[in-house]
Amino acid sequence: TKVGFKKPYSGYYEPGKPGYNKDNVHSGLQSFRLVNAGSMCASKNKNWASFSMNLGPAINDSGKTKPLDVSDYQYLIFWAKTDNKDGAMVKVLFRDVEAKSYLPQATVSMVPPELNNSWRQYTVNLSKLRRQVNLTKLVHIGFGFGKDAGNPPGTVIYLDDVAFSGFKGEIKKVSHVPMPSVFPQHWPYGSVAATGWLIFVELNLNPFALN
Repeated sequence: TKVGFKKPYSGYYEPGKPGYNKDNVHSGLQSFRLVNAGSMCASKNKNWASFSMNLGPAINDSGKTKPLDVSDYQYLIFWAKTDNKDGAMVKVLFRDVEAKSYLPQATVSMVPPELNNSWRQYTVNLSKLRRQVNLTKLVHIGFGFGKDAGNPPGTVIYLDDVAFSGFKGEIKKVSHVPMPSVFPQHWPYGSVAATGWLIFVELNLNPFALN
């Protein structure tokens, strides 16, 4: 990404970006801006667009991701809004370590389905995915926002405060690093938060991918 770009493009949305407006950030100073089929986006002239998060570090040089056990969490939550006056749609994508390709094994359409011009929290009930994806070995979550999700070209979506919540297991301290009293708002790559110590220690994300 280049700061000099004047048209909206997908990527980190933070102070210094042209047209930065704090209203497009739910908390902290940053969010993710997702632009469907913009002139400077890889999704131009395609029916799909997605934003991806790998949930662990890469394993050596294999390109594979270390899986993350989120089975003790009940929900994936996130906050989202859109600039589109007619609203926008988003689908949440999941993939585990056993996936045969990069395609998601589970896709969740949000209810209520439409994003609007105000920030709204969305919740995915992870228990409903157990037959589709192995939550003990999750490697990837993503957000589909292209034409196949119901969005016209130029749709802009802002995404913030993505978190696993509803921890129902035993909190395990798996590191000697002191537990922080307040989890960093944007650690380590943008607006990704975690509500349990186990996830905080292990959630060593790779930089996000925008397709």
